[in-house]
Amino acid sequence: MKQGAPAVTGLVAATLEAFDEASLTASLRVGRDAIEASLDPVVEPAVLLTALRRGERVLAQREDDGWVVLGALRTAATPGVDEGDDFLIKARRVTVVAAHEFSVVSGMASFALRAYGHVEMLARDVTARASNIHKIVGRVIRLN
Repeated sequence: MKQGAPAVTGLVAATLEAFDEASLTASLRVGRDAIEASLDPVVEPAVLLTALRRGERVLAQREDDGWVVLGALRTAATPGVDEGDDFLIKARRVTVVAAHEFSVVSGMASFALRAYGHVEMLARDVTARASNIHKIVGRVIRLN
Protein backbone atom coordinates (compact mmCIF):
# COMPACT_ATOMS: atom_id res chain seq x y z
CA MET A 1 0.00 0.00 0.00
CA LYS A 2 1.36 3.44 -0.99
CA GLN A 3 2.24 5.81 1.88
CA GLY A 4 -0.29 8.68 2.19
CA ALA A 5 -3.06 6.96 0.24
CA PRO A 6 -4.78 4.34 2.39
CA ALA A 7 -7.47 2.25 0.72
CA VAL A 8 -10.26 3.80 2.78
CA THR A 9 -13.41 5.38 1.43
CA GLY A 10 -16.15 7.38 3.11
CA LEU A 11 -15.79 9.08 6.47
CA VAL A 12 -13.03 8.00 8.81
CA ALA A 13 -12.09 8.92 12.35
CA ALA A 14 -8.41 9.82 12.25
CA THR A 15 -5.78 10.66 14.82
CA LEU A 16 -4.62 14.25 14.40
CA GLU A 17 -0.83 14.30 14.66
CA ALA A 18 -0.08 17.85 13.51
CA PHE A 19 -1.79 20.91 12.09
CA ASP A 20 -0.17 23.72 10.10
CA GLU A 21 -2.31 26.80 10.56
CA ALA A 22 -0.49 28.73 7.80
CA SER A 23 -1.19 26.19 5.05
CA LEU A 24 -4.37 24.77 6.64
CA THR A 25 -3.07 21.23 6.29
CA ALA A 26 -3.18 18.41 8.80
CA SER A 27 -1.09 15.30 9.32
CA LEU A 28 -3.39 12.41 10.17
CA ARG A 29 -3.05 8.77 11.04
CA VAL A 30 -5.67 6.37 9.72
CA GLY A 31 -4.84 2.95 11.09
CA ARG A 32 -1.13 2.48 10.30
CA ASP A 33 -1.14 4.94 7.41
CA ALA A 34 0.05 8.55 7.60
CA ILE A 35 -1.87 10.95 5.38
CA GLU A 36 -1.89 14.66 4.64
CA ALA A 37 -5.24 16.42 4.50
CA SER A 38 -6.51 19.89 3.78
CA LEU A 39 -8.99 21.66 6.03
CA ASP A 40 -12.53 22.04 4.69
CA PRO A 41 -13.19 25.78 4.16
CA VAL A 42 -16.13 25.82 6.60
CA VAL A 43 -14.04 24.46 9.51
CA GLU A 44 -12.32 27.10 11.64
CA PRO A 45 -8.61 26.44 12.27
CA ALA A 46 -9.22 26.91 16.03
CA VAL A 47 -11.27 23.68 15.98
CA LEU A 48 -8.23 21.65 14.89
CA LEU A 49 -5.84 23.50 17.20
CA THR A 50 -8.09 22.61 20.13
CA ALA A 51 -8.49 19.02 18.92
CA LEU A 52 -4.71 18.67 18.68
CA ARG A 53 -4.18 20.12 22.15
CA ARG A 54 -6.89 17.89 23.68
CA GLY A 55 -5.96 14.72 21.77
CA GLU A 56 -9.35 14.57 20.06
CA ARG A 57 -9.81 12.64 16.84
CA VAL A 58 -11.01 14.26 13.63
CA LEU A 59 -13.40 13.28 10.87
CA ALA A 60 -11.83 13.10 7.42
CA GLN A 61 -13.08 12.13 3.98
CA ARG A 62 -11.23 11.11 0.85
CA GLU A 63 -12.24 13.18 -2.14
CA ASP A 64 -11.05 13.25 -5.75
CA ASP A 65 -8.19 15.65 -5.04
CA GLY A 66 -7.11 14.16 -1.69
CA TRP A 67 -8.14 14.01 1.95
CA VAL A 68 -10.23 16.72 3.63
CA VAL A 69 -10.74 17.25 7.38
CA LEU A 70 -14.44 17.91 8.01
CA GLY A 71 -14.28 18.59 11.74
CA ALA A 72 -13.28 17.28 15.14
CA LEU A 73 -15.01 14.68 17.28
CA ARG A 74 -16.13 16.34 20.48
CA THR A 75 -15.02 14.56 23.61
CA ALA A 76 -16.26 17.10 26.14
CA ALA A 77 -19.46 19.03 26.71
CA THR A 78 -19.87 22.25 24.75
CA PRO A 79 -21.15 25.43 26.43
CA GLY A 80 -24.55 26.39 25.09
CA VAL A 81 -25.13 22.93 23.63
CA ASP A 82 -24.62 20.46 26.48
CA GLU A 83 -25.14 20.61 30.21
CA GLY A 84 -21.95 20.18 32.21
CA ASP A 85 -20.37 20.71 35.61
CA ASP A 86 -17.87 23.41 34.62
CA PHE A 87 -17.30 25.50 31.51
CA LEU A 88 -14.48 27.90 30.82
CA ILE A 89 -14.88 30.26 27.90
CA LYS A 90 -11.53 31.78 27.04
CA ALA A 91 -11.51 34.39 24.31
CA ARG A 92 -10.15 37.82 23.50
CA ARG A 93 -13.71 39.15 23.39
CA VAL A 94 -17.09 37.59 24.13
CA THR A 95 -20.30 39.14 22.83
CA VAL A 96 -23.76 37.96 23.78
CA VAL A 97 -26.67 39.36 21.79
CA ALA A 98 -30.24 38.88 22.99
CA ALA A 99 -33.21 40.45 21.24
CA HIS A 100 -35.35 40.83 24.39
CA GLU A 101 -33.53 39.84 27.56
CA PHE A 102 -30.20 38.53 28.80
CA SER A 103 -30.13 36.96 32.29
CA VAL A 104 -27.49 35.42 34.49
CA VAL A 105 -28.71 33.40 37.46
CA SER A 106 -26.69 31.68 40.17
CA GLY A 107 -28.60 30.39 43.18
CA MET A 108 -30.47 33.32 44.72
CA ALA A 109 -28.51 36.03 42.85
CA SER A 110 -29.32 37.24 39.35
CA PHE A 111 -29.11 40.12 36.96
CA ALA A 112 -31.11 40.80 33.84
CA LEU A 113 -30.57 43.19 30.94
CA ARG A 114 -33.79 44.01 29.13
CA ALA A 115 -34.17 45.43 25.63
CA TYR A 116 -36.21 48.42 26.77
CA GLY A 117 -33.22 49.75 28.76
CA HIS A 118 -33.83 48.19 32.18
CA VAL A 119 -31.11 46.48 34.25
CA GLU A 120 -32.22 44.51 37.28
CA MET A 121 -29.94 42.96 39.93
CA LEU A 122 -31.31 40.76 42.69
CA ALA A 123 -29.13 39.52 45.53
CA ARG A 124 -28.93 39.38 49.30
CA ASP A 125 -25.77 41.55 49.26
CA VAL A 126 -24.21 43.60 46.46
CA THR A 127 -20.63 44.87 46.60
CA ALA A 128 -19.21 47.32 44.07
CA ARG A 129 -15.59 48.46 44.22
CA ALA A 130 -13.53 50.86 42.18
CA SER A 131 -9.81 51.53 42.35
CA ASN A 132 -10.43 55.02 41.02
CA ILE A 133 -13.68 56.96 40.58
CA HIS A 134 -16.96 55.14 41.17
CA LYS A 135 -19.66 57.12 39.38
CA ILE A 136 -23.37 56.71 39.97
CA VAL A 137 -25.24 58.76 37.39
CA GLY A 138 -28.97 59.03 37.00
CA ARG A 139 -31.71 61.61 36.57
CA VAL A 140 -33.00 60.52 39.97
CA ILE A 141 -31.09 58.40 42.50
CA ARG A 142 -33.17 56.77 45.22
CA LEU A 143 -31.46 55.26 48.27
CA ASN A 144 -33.83 53.08 50.32
